[in-house]
Amino acid sequence: MIDFPSFRTAPLLLLIGLAALPAGQAADASPIEPIVVKTVPDTVFLCLSRELLPGQIAAFVKEGTAKLRQTADTAHLEVTGPLQYMGPSWNGDGKVSTYILAIPVKAEKPVPAEFNWIALAAHKVASIRVHVPPGTVAKAWDKMDAEIASKGHKSSERWTEVQVSPDGSLVEIQADLE
Repeated sequence: MIDFPSFRTAPLLLLIGLAALPAGQAADASPIEPIVVKTVPDTVFLCLSRELLPGQIAAFVKEGTAKLRQTADTAHLEVTGPLQYMGPSWNGDGKVSTYILAIPVKAEKPVPAEFNWIALAAHKVASIRVHVPPGTVAKAWDKMDAEIASKGHKSSERWTEVQVSPDGSLVEIQADLE
C-alpha cells in the first residue's frame, strides 16, 4: 500500500493556481462528490512529459498545455476528451517526479519528437469529482484514500486528474486500482 498523504501532494500542487471559481460564483456547499469505482476505457494520449520539482509544475502546465493543444491542432488529431494531468508515481516533497500533460485522441499521427504517446488499456479507478474552490482537491484525495482503504481496494501509484470543465472548476481525480 502507498503512503497516501505524501503521494497525494503532487496532484494538489498541480492544480494550485490552475483552478479557481469564476468571479462571483460561490463555493458549492458540498464540493466533493461521492467516490465511485469505474472502468476507464482503452485510451490513446498525446503527451508532454517532464521530470520536475514541485515548484516547477505551474509553469510547465501553463506552457505545456498551450504546446500540447497547438500540436494536436497542427497534427489534425481528433481529440476525444478533456485535458488530463497524470503521474506514474509521486517521489515525495522536494524530489523530482514525472508529470505528464495528456490529451486523449482517436489515433496516433506524426508529431514533433518532444511529444510522446501513451496507450492505456482499460483499467479500474477510484474516482471523485471535485468542484474546485481552494483547498478542495487535498480534501478529495484524503477522502479517496480513506475510502479505498475502507473498501479493501489497493491503489497502484498512478494518478490522474481530468479537467472536466473548460474553466477548471470541475476536476475528476482518479487513483488506479490494482
